[in-house]
Amino acid sequence: MVWKRFSDPSGTRSATSVARERESDPLDSTETGRPVAYLYPLLPIIAGLVMLGVLLKDRQFSAFLAARGARAEGEIVGYSETNTAARMIVRFETEDGRVVEAAQNNTGWHAARHGDLVTVDYDPDNPENIRIVAANWLSPWVTNMFTALGVLLIAIGCFLAYLAWW
Repeated sequence: MVWKRFSDPSGTRSATSVARERESDPLDSTETGRPVAYLYPLLPIIAGLVMLGVLLKDRQFSAFLAARGARAEGEIVGYSETNTAARMIVRFETEDGRVVEAAQNNTGWHAARHGDLVTVDYDPDNPENIRIVAANWLSPWVTNMFTALGVLLIAIGCFLAYLAWW
C-alpha cells in the first residue's frame, strides 16, 4: 500500500487524524486496511479468463462435431435476429435424407449472403446442433485474434498484479 506522506514538522499527528485520513480515502477498505485498488489487476485477468473460457467451449463443440458428427453441404436460407444475437439459418440434408433448417450458433452473418453454399458439421442425434466449417468467407483469424487478446489481458493483469502486490 502506498501511504501519503505529509510534512509534519512537530511530529504530533495523532492516531485519530491518521484514521480519519484513511476513512476518507474512497479506495481504502476499512475492514482490511488495504486499498480496493489492489483488486484492479484482477479485472483484466478475469476478462481474459472469461474470453478464453468461451473460446475453449467453442473449440470443444467443434472438436465434438468433428469427432462424432456428420458433414453435409448446405445453403444459407435466412437469418434469425434478436436483441442480443444474429444467427444464420442453414438448410441441409442429413445422411438419412431429412431436410433440416438449423441456426448456426456462432455469428458471422455479416460476411455471408442468402444463398451462399456452406459445409456444415452436425450432430446426427440432434441435427439442429451445427457448425459451419467451410465457406468462402470463413476465416480463423477472428478466433485467433480473440485468443491472443485473452492471453494479452491475462499477461497485463499479471504485470499489474506484480506492480501492485510485490
